[in-house]
Amino acid sequence: MTSEDLPTPQELAREIEITADAMQQTGERMVYFGGFGPIAAHGREMIGAAKIAHEWAEEMLRVCAELEAEA
Repeated sequence: MTSEDLPTPQELAREIEITADAMQQTGERMVYFGGFGPIAAHGREMIGAAKIAHEWAEEMLRVCAELEAEA
């Protein structure tokens, strides 16, 4: 990967959001189809991980805005 291939921080945050959205949806489906078994448990874990990924994206955007405000 070269520097020309790298996304902006805002683009990267959007990629994280898209990934988190997919994880959330997949986790919900796993819970639905998994019932009370281990697949449902993994689905709940995936939903939790998606929430964390959303927080990362929000933090990245916040830091970018702070840096732009300082410039």
